[in-house]
Parts: sequence; structure tokens; C-alpha cells
Amino acid sequence: MSSVKKKAFYLFLFLILPLSLTACTMAGKPSVGSELKGDLSSLPTKLLALPVTVSINEISAGGLIQEDPVWSKDGEAAMTLAVKNYFTAETRSSLVDMPELTEDESELIHEHVLLYDVVAGQAYAAANMPTLGWGHLSQDFRYTLGDGLRFLKQKTGADAALIVVGTDNISSGGRKTLAVMAALMGVGMPLGSSRVLVGVIDLEDGDILWFQNSFAQGNLDLRKQGDANILFAKAMEGYGGK
Repeated sequence: MSSVKKKAFYLFLFLILPLSLTACTMAGKPSVGSELKGDLSSLPTKLLALPVTVSINEISAGGLIQEDPVWSKDGEAAMTLAVKNYFTAETRSSLVDMPELTEDESELIHEHVLLYDVVAGQAYAAANMPTLGWGHLSQDFRYTLGDGLRFLKQKTGADAALIVVGTDNISSGGRKTLAVMAALMGVGMPLGSSRVLVGVIDLEDGDILWFQNSFAQGNLDLRKQGDANILFAKAMEGYGGK
């Protein structure tokens, strides 16, 4: 290959690689519990943030997806700080400190966070995918986790719990290289995606009062503080009528 062609080739890679890795961040349709009758201003303002759960996976060159426990811990640390950063700057609502918990209480909270991830996934489908025949559920939004977290209201005086669940799929270096080569042949290759699902739960009865899903296709990385801040803030858009 001549030097001129080599320069043109590397210039092409330089231009196409950022495009193939560009992140597009957006939020889903926020949903409000039916008992609030759409009045966002009546959403709770004293929130108890439950421990954040983040799962970060690596996508191999061959497309194998496998969780990296160390990455997940890094993501949880970044997202936990993102929550604190957001409410430090927020004036309409505030966080209540988590009380000391027994081992059984901690396990009960963890179980409810996992339950929320499943229930909210169904709720998100109902709110955003009416073609599945669940559109009526977005008009009468009633989902609950039960009253298993009522003890937290008694311990803290908080109105509601804030639940944050994040997932991230990050391409390995080998997969990014393949994506660039595939792009040269006009073939698109998914490089990963990031998602943050936020919900506000009534601590008295476990009803989901509000939830929203934010996601990005591209190169956001929930291990990075700036990216965690961006996705959490996006997920909180519209809370309290803002």
C-alpha cells in the first residue's frame, strides 16, 4: 500500500471510529402511580436511597457477554456518588440517611431491589410498548412490591424509597477493532449499551409511585463518574414536575 493510501486509510479510521462509538443518551416515558392522579408535584420529597445495584458486563470479540464483578463494584460506587451529587444540587427533594441494619434487614432490602428490577421491567414494557397489548396498564398504573420495606419508614421517617438499578455492556478492545473493520464493509456491529432504571417506592405499602428508564447506545461507561452522573440525571428528568 502506498504512503498516500495508508494516510487516507488511517484518516478514514480516525474519522469513523469516533462515529461508531458515539453515545446517544435518552430517557423512556416516565410513569406515575394512578393514586397520584398525574399530579407530579405531590411526589414524595424525603427519599431514602436504597443500596445501588449495578451489573457491568464485557462483550468479547465473539459476542460473549460475561459480568465482571470488579467492574460491577466500580459501577456501584460511581452510581452511588452520582445519586449523592444529584441530590446535593437538588432543592425540591432530599435524601434521608440509611439507618443501621441487621443482616436480615439488609438481605430483605436486596431482595426488594431485585424484585423491583423485574416488576419495573414489566411496567416499562407496558408504558413504552403498547403494541404488546399492555397499553391500558400505562393509563392505570398500579404496580407494587408489597409492604416488606415498611420498617424503613418507621426507622427513618422517610416518605419513600429511591431504587436505582444499572446495567452496562462494554465492548472489549478486540470487539471495538472488529466493529471498525466491519464498518469498513458497511456492516454495523453493536458495541454495547448502558441503562439506569430509577423508581420511587411508597414505604408504607410498596406501591411504585414513579419510575423512569434512561439508556445510551455507544461508549458510556458506568464505571466513569461523569457517565454515571449523566445517566442518573437523565433518569430523574421530570420528577416532581421539573
